[in-house]
Amino acid sequence: MKKAVRILGTGSYLPERVVTNQEIIDRFESNRSEGDKKTDRKTRPESLKKLLGAETRHAAASDEESADLVAKAAKKILGNSGIAPERLTRIIVTPTSSSRGEHIEPAVATFVQQKIGATCPAFDLRSSCPGWLLAVESAAEHIILSDNDEELILVVGSALMSRDFSIEAVQHGAIFGDGASGVILGKSKGEESCIYGCSSMTLGQYSHYISLPREGNFYMEGGDRLTKLIRNYLETCLNMLWSQTGFGPKDVDFAVIHQPTVPIFETAVEVSGVPSDRVAKNYSRLGNTISAELPITLDEAVQEGRIKRGDKVLLLTFGAGITGASMLLKY
Repeated sequence: MKKAVRILGTGSYLPERVVTNQEIIDRFESNRSEGDKKTDRKTRPESLKKLLGAETRHAAASDEESADLVAKAAKKILGNSGIAPERLTRIIVTPTSSSRGEHIEPAVATFVQQKIGATCPAFDLRSSCPGWLLAVESAAEHIILSDNDEELILVVGSALMSRDFSIEAVQHGAIFGDGASGVILGKSKGEESCIYGCSSMTLGQYSHYISLPREGNFYMEGGDRLTKLIRNYLETCLNMLWSQTGFGPKDVDFAVIHQPTVPIFETAVEVSGVPSDRVAKNYSRLGNTISAELPITLDEAVQEGRIKRGDKVLLLTFGAGITGASMLLKY
C-alpha cells in the first residue's frame, strides 16, 4: 500500500576534524600496558583498511555534543527544504553516543528544539543503526493518521563515538565515525512521492552479538557467525518488503545500504540483489556513523544527483539488537 508521505529535504553535518587509521592506532597503543605492547605485533594502517575498509572518519570537536551535531544538521535540512523551524510539528532524534559527558535525561531532541528555534514536541528514539529508519517509519505513520495537512516532521540520526570509548581491539575503535543527518517529512500530494512499504524485525536472542554497555567495552561478534546471521535475517526482512510492495530488486533505481564494515556491507549488497553500481558507498572516508549513516548517504546521493525525484529508493539497515529494517520509497 502506498503511503502518501514525501521527503521534503535532506541535510547533513560532518565535524571538521578527520581522523586517520594511524591516529586510531596511536591512541590505542598509548592506552596499552608495556607488557601488551611487547607481546603483540604492531597494527598498521593498511591492515585496518584491509580488515574494515575504512581509511578515515570524522570526529566531533571537544565542545561538540550530540545535540550540537544534530542542530547543525537540522539547520542544513531546514535550509535545503525552505522551511522555518517554527513550522515543524514534531522532532525525532535517534542518537548514539559514547560520551559520558552527555545527559542521560532529558532527550537530545529537547536541546535540539531550543538550539534551532522550534516549539513543537521533540523526543528521542533509540535503536542503534536501524534507529533512524524506524523513526522515519514512525513519523510517516503519524503523518498519514493526522488530520493536519501541514504536518512537518524532522527526523535526524546522530553518532558521537570518538570520545570516552573503551576498546579492547584496535579494529573496534576504527569502525565508527561521528556525524548527523536527516530529513523533513510531510504529506504528499497525488503521485509525486510516497513510501511503498517498510519491514523490520528483531532477534533479541542474539543481542549479545553487538553491544556497548554504559560502563564497559564495545563488543562485536567476529568470524562467520555474525555474517551468516545477517545474511539470513536480511533475506527474510527483504522478502517481507517485496511481498508487501509488489516490487523486487530489479525495480530499484538506487539503494542506500548500511555499511558497518566493508565485508559485512558487501554481504548485505549481495543479499539485496541490487546491482552494486546502484548502491552508495562511502564507508572508506566516513566509517560507520550508526543511526546517522543512512541519511548521510541519502543526502550525499541527492546532492550529487544520483537520486532524483521519481526514483525508487531502497533503504536497508541492520545492527545491535539484532535489529533490521528496510523501506522502499518513491523519492
